[in-house]
Amino acid sequence: MLFYFIQIFIFLCYSFFFYLIRPNLERTYYVLVAIHFSIIMGMRSYWVGTDTSQYVGIYLQRLTDFNQGGGAVYNWISNIIWILTNGNYHVFLMVLSTLTVSLYILFVYLVKTNYYEGFLSIYIYITFYYYFNAFNIQRQMLAVSISLIATYLCIKNRWLWGLLLFLIAVGIHSTAIICFINIVILKLKKSKKTLIIAVLFSGIFIFASGSLLNKFASIFGHYEMYLNTFNSNALSSKGGTIILGLFIMVFVVITPLLSPDILKNKIFSNILFFSGIGAMIYIAGYKLQLLIRMADYFAIYSTVLLPFSVEQIITKFSNRNTAKAILTSTIMIAGFILLYYKLSKNMGDIIPYSFNS
Repeated sequence: MLFYFIQIFIFLCYSFFFYLIRPNLERTYYVLVAIHFSIIMGMRSYWVGTDTSQYVGIYLQRLTDFNQGGGAVYNWISNIIWILTNGNYHVFLMVLSTLTVSLYILFVYLVKTNYYEGFLSIYIYITFYYYFNAFNIQRQMLAVSISLIATYLCIKNRWLWGLLLFLIAVGIHSTAIICFINIVILKLKKSKKTLIIAVLFSGIFIFASGSLLNKFASIFGHYEMYLNTFNSNALSSKGGTIILGLFIMVFVVITPLLSPDILKNKIFSNILFFSGIGAMIYIAGYKLQLLIRMADYFAIYSTVLLPFSVEQIITKFSNRNTAKAILTSTIMIAGFILLYYKLSKNMGDIIPYSFNS
């Protein structure tokens, strides 16, 4: 566990350094972050992460029926790497890790409005465990990162490339099919009323999703094991996502109330909606791990929403610096507590850390 905290401390140190010299080398900062955390993830041994050994085994055996065909693009990428490297699994893990981290960092770079938002977004990404989830469920977190760029392209009206990336994300991990909801959200007229409707509808959807999840599992049989967890603790969520969902929901509710202009912002109005949907699924679907994993496709937008929300909320205070310090400290402490709790429970079996051998 100490190894990971040392990496975060190093991240904080060079982030402060770049803060002092910004904006001269701001782009270099994001490249450095991507390299740093790609190496940590990509250089891990095959037993760091619950599913890593399975991924490596399937890669080395060149199996093509992984997840009953639910990962066609993933299998294609794996085979290309295998051919080019003669089956070197170290390169395999490094490529997947670099793509997962770099695409997320690229998304942050594209949507952030200042250095503060970029730094805090990455900090939240790490401490809210999205980064560490990729040590375990790497296929899905790669699909999540791809879906972020796909959504951004659609927001910028580059629909062809956006839809193509959505299809690639589904080809990486079949759960990414839920991202097509993003298209509906992007077309909605943004208002407080439609925000409430979207969030409440996602909550209602959870309670009526049994038949849809059964249909999904019948297509991709690998997920049937997740649907038996309402009466079993084996693969059920432990309920901690309720707290995280409520924390995110506070910002989803407060931000448009204090700063209605966010609903006029083409990028962050959509991010607000996605974050609200993700938070609601975290809250309402806490018992079923499959729902929680699908919620990550939406809740990950909260990593960039929260810093932006802070910037909007503090405009309502006379002493903006104090308000910003308090809100930022609250988010950072909450993230640290969440990270410490998850690492102490060794969620995803990422402890102890060991480099590739």
